Amino acid sequence: MSLVTHRESEKPMKTDRAVYQNLRNAIELFYDNQRARISYEHRADDPNKTEKLGDDDKAFMDKMAAESSAFEKDVLKYASKKMKDHPIYEWLIDQRGIAATFAIILMGYIDIEKTETASGLWRLCGLAVIGGKAEKPKKGEKLAYNPHLKSRCYLLGESFLKANNTHWRAYYDDYKSRKQKEIVTCMLCKGEGVYTASEAAEKKFSKGKTLAEVFAEPGEPYSHDIPPNLPSDWPYGKAMVDANTPLPKKEAKPKKCPRCNGAKVAPWGNSDKHVHIAAMRYMVKQFLVVLYAKWREYEGLSVRVPYAEEYHERMKLVSGGAR
Repeated sequence: MSLVTHRESEKPMKTDRAVYQNLRNAIELFYDNQRARISYEHRADDPNKTEKLGDDDKAFMDKMAAESSAFEKDVLKYASKKMKDHPIYEWLIDQRGIAATFAIILMGYIDIEKTETASGLWRLCGLAVIGGKAEKPKKGEKLAYNPHLKSRCYLLGESFLKANNTHWRAYYDDYKSRKQKEIVTCMLCKGEGVYTASEAAEKKFSKGKTLAEVFAEPGEPYSHDIPPNLPSDWPYGKAMVDANTPLPKKEAKPKKCPRCNGAKVAPWGNSDKHVHIAAMRYMVKQFLVVLYAKWREYEGLSVRVPYAEEYHERMKLVSGGAR
């Protein structure tokens, strides 16, 4: 593998760009049809719109939905056939947790000729870090990443974990372990030891409890039916707290921080889920580094050493993935 630290004059790619463009067109066709089919099925399932339909009409709607689904499968079969025997496609589907559909999406949406660095690929996939934080959409500004790729990379991380891909999971476990041992000023309460939660945060930390339990006064018994200091006709006493549960209007009071338990320092992250997602992002980014190097090397393009290795010697470029 030829690694360079600057852009060189490049030879034409081994694969005709038209091949990747046709693949991209097939993916767009797939998603256009999928969006229309899902919207159509939602309308077909709406009893307000189908209650007056006869059996023949409903059978016709079911037939159209089935044909639309079959069309999507045909598009994917066409794209898979086009990429068969392509070394990068074969390497992708050889990774445990990556199906043919996902490999096609990656190869269709990534323009490897324009992606000159691994960090450029991270940004295209929505995994860049800007100002110390993950890049997010800004009102009035064009997205710097492909939202489809960003969502697929999140699903890829979950897929690697569910499929127990031991090669890539090693990156997840290593990062998660390091962050769990890294004691910093509590990121949830900002080192204050107390935390005034918003309604959304109240639901998050109260999930699995009844509203009566959540809003009982500290140190006092509560009723399993009616939260204290609320009207007797309050309807949510036995309701379990979830994303859709209305919370009673109550003046927010600072509580002991659930992350650091008042100690003001805690392991890195706002929560265990925050650490999990960060570790998953790290794992996917390491996968993309390898994909970038392999793909550009195959196409005869220069491969640049990752920034962290080139300037800080913090990471090593791995050669590939095992099942």
